[in-house]
Amino acid sequence: MTCRLLIAMSVLAVAAPETAQAARTTLNASEGVVTATLSYQEPTSVQGDQGGQGLTNMRLAITRSGQPFYEQPVDSHYCLDSCGLESFGGGPLEVKDLEGNGQPDVVLDLNTGGAHCCTVVQVFEFDPGVSAY
Repeated sequence: MTCRLLIAMSVLAVAAPETAQAARTTLNASEGVVTATLSYQEPTSVQGDQGGQGLTNMRLAITRSGQPFYEQPVDSHYCLDSCGLESFGGGPLEVKDLEGNGQPDVVLDLNTGGAHCCTVVQVFEFDPGVSAY
């Protein structure tokens, strides 16, 4: 009986596929009192070149003077399954004053992927009237 149990356990161990654990990556950008943090998971093994696609659980957090003001999942209706990160220019995540009003904005560059891919630029602007992005 012990021999049969050992053989059955060996067969199950070989037959069960190994699930790949996704690695968590974090990118930070800041200017003045504003800090943006982008976090996401990427597969540990990617079959073929997906050009940064296949990222999951993307979240953007924005703080001002260390206080949290925004934290939400990253989403765009232009990306079918998931967005990738655009890598040209200053990188996928930047904090800079776009309007010259002394309020740094957060800029997130995404890529829709595919043969006819497009860049999606999301700008998060602080509204001092309601203290929110």
